Amino acid sequence: SASLYLSTRHLSICQLDISLFVNSASLYLSTRHPYICQLDICLFVSSASVYLSAQHLSICQLGISLFVNSASLYLSTRHSSICQLDIPLFVNLASLYLSTWHPSICQLGISLFVNSASLYLSTRHSSICQLGISLFVNSAFLYLSTRYSSICQLSISLFVNSASLYLSTRHLSICQLGIPLFVNSASLYLSTRHPYICQLDIPIFVNSTSVYLSAHHLSICQLDICLFV
Repeated sequence: SASLYLSTRHLSICQLDISLFVNSASLYLSTRHPYICQLDICLFVSSASVYLSAQHLSICQLGISLFVNSASLYLSTRHSSICQLDIPLFVNLASLYLSTWHPSICQLGISLFVNSASLYLSTRHSSICQLGISLFVNSAFLYLSTRYSSICQLSISLFVNSASLYLSTRHLSICQLGIPLFVNSASLYLSTRHPYICQLDIPIFVNSTSVYLSAHHLSICQLDICLFV
């Protein structure tokens, strides 16, 4: 008595608990599906597919169209950073998140989220948390932004490659030593194949004031020597 409505057995629509109605303006889908409601989404049916039109700020910023396929509600995006990371986008009960099989991200135990300001990676990875690092994706690459004083002093950019989390630096002293920088579970350290350093059994660390070499080498300890770069 209230309206003309369409009953559907369309799998994607049924999964989303959607009733279809026709109003004076358009064909629309009325839904109580929590994910869709949270995102301020109006649902429409076009000639090609069921699609969701969203004014959700985070989604609009990323150039994302929302679709319903037979398996799930997903977001299709041409956002270059997301495409580079091989990320399908999904909506769960709590938030809009990006699920990824990108090995570097998976290794770091990182969940990817979209907030109102940017696409960011939230991580509980102990080494990253210790360094006060926020992870972001820009149009060119995945990078880690940090306010960690030692890293900032060293002009270090932090990257994630397929093998590990590493720090790329143009700091002259470090470059001279041929040192790649890594983060392990205990601390930020510099791993080096520099023959002098390796021979002396010296781990290399970054503290708040400088890059320094910590040595348990007996001869060095006897001389009360601190090594700096």
